[in-house]
Amino acid sequence: MWITQWTPIQYKKNTVTIEMGDGINTFRPPLSIADSEATDMRNVNSSKYPALNVRNGKTAYGTALSAISNLGQRNNQYIHIIDGTSWQYWSGTVWTPVGTVTAGIGLFNEFTTGTTKYTIFSNGVDRKAFDGTNVIDLTNAPLSKIFTAHKGRLYFALNNTVVFCAYNSINDYSTINDSGVNIVTDSRGSLTGLFTFNDKVVVFSEFSMKELYGKNPDTFELVDILGNIGCISNRSICTCGRKLYWMWYDGIYEYFGAKPTKVSEPFSDSESGDNGVKGGVTTFIKNINMTYKTGIVSGSIGDYLFTSIPYGSSATGNNLTLVFDVKLRKWYVRDEGFVDFETINNVLYGLDKNGKLWDMVATNTKDGTTAIDWYFITKAFNEGTPSAKVTVTEIWVTFDLPIGSTFSIDYSQSIDGADFVNLITLTPSADEQGQRIQLPITSLQNMNWYRLKLYGTGPCTIFYLEKKVRVKINNTV
Repeated sequence: MWITQWTPIQYKKNTVTIEMGDGINTFRPPLSIADSEATDMRNVNSSKYPALNVRNGKTAYGTALSAISNLGQRNNQYIHIIDGTSWQYWSGTVWTPVGTVTAGIGLFNEFTTGTTKYTIFSNGVDRKAFDGTNVIDLTNAPLSKIFTAHKGRLYFALNNTVVFCAYNSINDYSTINDSGVNIVTDSRGSLTGLFTFNDKVVVFSEFSMKELYGKNPDTFELVDILGNIGCISNRSICTCGRKLYWMWYDGIYEYFGAKPTKVSEPFSDSESGDNGVKGGVTTFIKNINMTYKTGIVSGSIGDYLFTSIPYGSSATGNNLTLVFDVKLRKWYVRDEGFVDFETINNVLYGLDKNGKLWDMVATNTKDGTTAIDWYFITKAFNEGTPSAKVTVTEIWVTFDLPIGSTFSIDYSQSIDGADFVNLITLTPSADEQGQRIQLPITSLQNMNWYRLKLYGTGPCTIFYLEKKVRVKINNTV
């Protein structure tokens, strides 16, 4: 008689506590990212890091106009706009006319002579300057909408040249030995951007980057910046946290005086070192519709860089905004597109595709009334043992959820896809502060892996997610 010997099943028990605020990571495969990173997300940010927090909302700014197309500012006080063919500024109570321009996308800049401050607008057809009272036509300036101001001069990009005015004379482009032209002999195509940064003029083409040193024709010198990196949108060039950022074909770059470094994903080399980025937005960059690349725009406030992109093959303009926390070096995503940004007195303003102007940090709602919808999808968890089966015995979540908000958690037993099943939905009857609840998890048994989707509407802060799991360590299935 044979006696069957049964192999006892052995388990390993783990308790894992996760802080969910580490941003998105589409650079690495979903199985390889950190437990605290998302494979996909919308409308959450790092404002309460390391907790996961729903982003700030926005509210309409100023009285409604019909067709705003450009944003600018004067003296860090008044926001300036182009509405169709009308140049106006917001006085705090009404839109005040400045002058008339030809309709079209352009650029605002400021220029100070020491006695007079000019707000300058150029769209490649009109070149105009406002001194606070009168508008001056810069009839002698180049027909370009790519320009910057630096040390008493205006600089315009025209084909592969940088044209500059005479010192403190914004309409003088003919005085010998004072105004003139710098030819960018190896620009690798027409110039695509000019920006004043770190006491120099940075000069971009589509495939190169240079710095213009000096302050007059006798001392000007164009110096190559290593890396063969260019810029695809002049309006994507922006400073944040005393560094320069812009968009190129393969990602968003950062520069502060050495070699430009990609920061849209982790990156390191022997010259520039580790960029410190954890996570990344590689998938979003790869799926930009490059037909509309020149419309990519950036803005900043505090430690946050906002870059709005045309995402997906069907996009005909900016429809998604990538948000980089320059201090924490982490990325977040919001489901809105903007066509221009401006920061005035530490307030960020955004202009949407419908020509509507928004204060970007004023409320907790999408538009002054509608609750923000958000989600965060985790990696596929296998608890470090790919060959074993996993059973989740407990899940606890600690969160703040004010009245009027909702919070749900779903699960999936696949690596990707939309096959999520609801575990719990919370709709508080009173503000919940530091609430700790246990989730029903009877379905999370004998799995190869599993994902969680956290989502909801309205303000919510998630501090911790604690999992207790049992791993079958001698699994043969």
